[in-house]
Amino acid sequence: MIKETQHDDGNEDVTAEVVGISEDIDPRSTRKSAAGRKVKSQSPALSSMSRDSSLDNSPSNRFEKDSVLLVTRCIEALNAIAPVMNGPKPTPFMYWPRHKDYLCAMALIKRCPDLKEIAEKYYTSITLMAKKWANLVKTKANNERAVQIRYLKMIWLSKRSQFHMAYNALEAEIGVDDAREIILAPAVTASGISSVSELRDLLKSPAMYKNEVVFNLFCLGLESGMLKLARPLSPMRLQRLITVAHEAHFRLELWLALMKQGFRHKTTAAWNEKRKEYWDEFCKLVAADRKENEETASLNRLGLNAHQNADASDDEGAGDIDPEYF
Repeated sequence: MIKETQHDDGNEDVTAEVVGISEDIDPRSTRKSAAGRKVKSQSPALSSMSRDSSLDNSPSNRFEKDSVLLVTRCIEALNAIAPVMNGPKPTPFMYWPRHKDYLCAMALIKRCPDLKEIAEKYYTSITLMAKKWANLVKTKANNERAVQIRYLKMIWLSKRSQFHMAYNALEAEIGVDDAREIILAPAVTASGISSVSELRDLLKSPAMYKNEVVFNLFCLGLESGMLKLARPLSPMRLQRLITVAHEAHFRLELWLALMKQGFRHKTTAAWNEKRKEYWDEFCKLVAADRKENEETASLNRLGLNAHQNADASDDEGAGDIDPEYF
C-alpha cells in the first residue's frame, strides 16, 4: 500500500513511501530443511498461480492493487493538461471541494472508468470507495499539484530555463545575481513590459496573447516537454496544448509567484478559498483571451493564415469556449 506525506503546494519536497511486507529475511531460513530427502516439485501450473498476484482476489491484495491504481490515475489526471479533441471531455482534476475529505477521491473515481468499475464491483458504490481511500488520494493530489507548480515555476521563472519571463523570483535562486528584486527577462522588457507589476497585469488579463514575446515563451514552455509526463511537441496552436482551466491555473500560479521573491502558499482554509476565487477569475479572463486573440496569436506564431490552419480550427473553434473550461 502506498503512503504519502503531505506537503504544501509548491513549497516543500514531495516524498512517497511504499509500505509492504518486510524484505528482511532471517539467513537461517535459507537452509534446506529437506536436505537428504527427495521433495516432489510443485506443478508449473500451481507454481505460476501462486506467484500471479493478479489471480489473488483476497482483500489485502485487492487493496494493494487499488491503492497503486488510484495513485497512478491521480498522477495522470493532475498532469493531463491538454484538451481532448475528440470524444467526451473529462472534468479537469484540479480543484475539489474541501468540506469533506473524501470528495477529492470521489472526483478522481468519477473521472476514471476503470476506477468507477472497481468501486461498483468491490465497494458497492463510488462514495464508499472514495471514503476508504480519502486520505491517500487527497494527500497524493495535493503533493502532485505541488510538484506541477514547481515545474512550471522552473520553466517560466528560472534563469536556467530558456523560456523564462522573469528570474530571481524563486527562493533557491534569490541572490544569485546579487539582485534584491525580481528581474524581467530581456526579451520581455524589449516587448514593452517595463516592470514586474506590468507582467503580472498582463498575465491576469484577457489580452496576454497580444504580447507576442510572452505568448511565444508560454507556448514554447508547454511544447518543451519539461512538464511532468510531457513530451516535446512540434509547434502548434495553443488551444491544442492546454485547456482553458489549466492555463488559468498556470497563469494564476505565475501571477502569485511574481508577487514577491520566494512566494509561498499559505496553508489556511481561508487562503484555499481565496485561491479558488482567483482561479475562477482567471478562467474567465483566459476564456476571453482565447475567444478574442488565440487564433490570430497562434497563427502569427506559426507563420500560417486562417485558411492553412482550417483543420485545427474545426476541432476546437477559437470562439467556441466550453462553459466549464474543459
